[in-house]
Amino acid sequence: MKPYLYSQFLNGPHQALFTLLIFILGIHLGATPLQLTVMACLKPITSFFSFYLSMWIVGRPQKIRVYLILNALLGTIPCFFYPLIDNIWYYIGTYALYMVTMRAIHPAWMEILKQESDMKELGRLSSWGNFIYYGINMVVPVLFSFLMDQYGINWKYLFIVTSLWQLLNLFVIASVQIKEDVNPCNVQFEFLKPLKKGWKVLKEKPHLVHYLLLFFLGGAGIIGIYPILPIFFKEELHLNTTKIALAFSCCRGITFLTTSRLWASILERTSIYFLNTIVNGLTCLFFGCIIASFGGIHWLLIAYLFYGAMQAGCELSWNVSGPLFSGEEESTLYSSLNLALVGIRGCLCPIFGYALYQCSSITTVFAIGLALSIIGVMYGLWLNERYKTPVREVAI
Repeated sequence: MKPYLYSQFLNGPHQALFTLLIFILGIHLGATPLQLTVMACLKPITSFFSFYLSMWIVGRPQKIRVYLILNALLGTIPCFFYPLIDNIWYYIGTYALYMVTMRAIHPAWMEILKQESDMKELGRLSSWGNFIYYGINMVVPVLFSFLMDQYGINWKYLFIVTSLWQLLNLFVIASVQIKEDVNPCNVQFEFLKPLKKGWKVLKEKPHLVHYLLLFFLGGAGIIGIYPILPIFFKEELHLNTTKIALAFSCCRGITFLTTSRLWASILERTSIYFLNTIVNGLTCLFFGCIIASFGGIHWLLIAYLFYGAMQAGCELSWNVSGPLFSGEEESTLYSSLNLALVGIRGCLCPIFGYALYQCSSITTVFAIGLALSIIGVMYGLWLNERYKTPVREVAI
């Protein structure tokens, strides 16, 4: 479906620049450890707020277009004030708002794709969308970091450029065709209603609960190290923004792009549980290499090669889980449950990771992340053995 792919292309540069913001604040603006911890928590925490925001379209497919437009505006307009405001907390706040909007549009786009595609085609479209997005994320951060480090270009004006580019997405959204005659999930927009409806779904589908726990375990270690990565890069490895972008964006992007199609093929042949098991195995390799990077930056580059492959599989699993487990029902509630769980994980893991760092060392935090990933591998293997029936059939 072309509008989805165009949207990924237009959203990519702005989101790529936002991935660098935590390093910009830490290296160029001298953000405090508290500010870095808060910012590291925000990306997953915003998933919880996105869960409630996405409830506005559950049972209201006719509102999806307006919903996407509002999210596009909310995620970009605050960036136009960057040159006028010199406050780290303002930048952190705009980052939080942007991440809420980017997470919140996920259920809407997945519902649009589900209306137009079967599960096999949806997986392929999702994979192509990720391919486009990470292709941009592989190039843009390195380019922008080079411009900042070598030519002193103000990063604030780069945000204005990418904001203008993303606003072109409004024309793409206006062209989207949305079916309104789907089987809706009747959820009223009240604080407890979505939670009650979500709890009912979880009780009815234990295999979905297992999947969410597997997804939680797989990312807990990664989320837990977010607050200390800027400290690790700056104080332990002594990297500038360009070198960070080379590892964090370029190396990660290379393997993301080269494995995206492979992940779609794996999902067609096996269960989503086994796919996540492979993802968790790659996370183990990432942690092993990042621990080894104390001995040389080349290990950091290898670590992010594994990270890119891992994230490609994780993104595909994330994107298709809602449509897959929802069967013939509307998928937005199911996708939103994943948002809520990721939000809960984001509230806990970064704080725990930073507290552990304060009490011990960076190596200890990395080692515990590795242990959680190993547990995720074993749990995934057990789930794959338990649910031998193809997941698509179980979900329906």
